[in-house]
Amino acid sequence: MGIRGTKTFISEGMKNLVDNTGFTFRYSQISYGISFVPLRLFIGCLLYPVYTLRKLYNLLTGRIEFSYLETFITTRCTLRCRDCSVLIPHLSKLEDFNVDDAISDLEKLLSSVDYIHKLGILGGEAMLHKDFCRILDFADSHKKIGSIRVVTNGTFIPNDSVLDSLASSKKLYMNISEYPAVAPAKRSELESVLKGRNIKYISYMDMQWYDLGGPDEPRSDLQTAEKRFRYCWMKRCSGIRDGKLYMCGRSVFLPLVRQVENGESDYLYIRGWDGKENKKSELRRFLRRKSLETCRYCNGTYEGKVVPPAVQS
Repeated sequence: MGIRGTKTFISEGMKNLVDNTGFTFRYSQISYGISFVPLRLFIGCLLYPVYTLRKLYNLLTGRIEFSYLETFITTRCTLRCRDCSVLIPHLSKLEDFNVDDAISDLEKLLSSVDYIHKLGILGGEAMLHKDFCRILDFADSHKKIGSIRVVTNGTFIPNDSVLDSLASSKKLYMNISEYPAVAPAKRSELESVLKGRNIKYISYMDMQWYDLGGPDEPRSDLQTAEKRFRYCWMKRCSGIRDGKLYMCGRSVFLPLVRQVENGESDYLYIRGWDGKENKKSELRRFLRRKSLETCRYCNGTYEGKVVPPAVQS
């Protein structure tokens, strides 16, 4: 029986990769002859007792773990997607963020976090950043980071220095998003290069995108925003940008689009931490938020209409 949802080239590190996913299997679209949603529900049912025990253990011991955390190092992208969940086409300018600051922000967060099961290095296209290799090497060497996820749309071949860093990483696997807007030949070329260098990758097909709406006007009151937040899976994708920890990718970039920060409910400023004080209580309060101001500017994944992925604008 063939795999319809993904194509993989994962060598000996497969077991280690699975062990370190932090149980965030909603991102795994491997489909053995059945649709993605039933498979996700089936895997979720199998893993729920383990996930519950882990949460209970962390609660009793005071540990703070992130199943998945993203660090954003650039807004530059090679596509202009109409329904981009993080609103990059709405930005007035595209820029790279300082990698030294990004590494320092991660170090400060990790001083109060016990483990990050999976770290995503994202943009835009993160591999376009001239210092991409430095943050990859940092994450690869940090004992509190289990695995590394780098996402690409498959439109370009990374340069040799980036490919060398990808190949030398013991924790990394690439995610290649298979979009209709990208020529299959270009994507196949990238897969061939990665396979030739023994770089682990997963190619995602038939991805499900949502119409989350534009950033211009708030669309709901606080009560509706709380419901939207409660049922939205994007709240599990916490991200760091410019010294601030956000609850989801959309809240990371909405302030840049609107050119105003959305208040303390939407981010926790970690760049001011000295890396020595224990900030666990501050982190817990932030992660227990019931809604975000950003939710008023978003349709959410619960209410949002499913749309074709990566339609170009």
